Amino acid sequence: MDWARERQLPLSMFPDIPRNVEQDPQTVARAEAFVETMSVWQLAAFDLVAATTKSFIISLALMEGRLTVEQALSAARVDEHYQINTSGEIADVHGVDQLFVKLQLVSARNFFNLLRMP
Repeated sequence: MDWARERQLPLSMFPDIPRNVEQDPQTVARAEAFVETMSVWQLAAFDLVAATTKSFIISLALMEGRLTVEQALSAARVDEHYQINTSGEIADVHGVDQLFVKLQLVSARNFFNLLRMP
């Protein structure tokens, strides 16, 4: 979380439980300013990760190399892991979904890495 604090992202971006949280206007302004600095290529990959993980922070961390794909996948699936632990896993659904999400994250991470090449 230190890297997120360096970007001056308040802890309200890290809710304790999955739920919609109204963000501080300064947080929204910082996020918008960050997104506006992206190239269309970075934005495309960032959007893929954000849509897949449903998380701006996980997307930012993966884009900046602060999380591995496995860490991003694990963070994005916290709620699902909770549901599995309390209600059980649905055969042939959770495993396939996890592979698809991992494929999306690996693709985006590789694209981010290509964009960093000189």
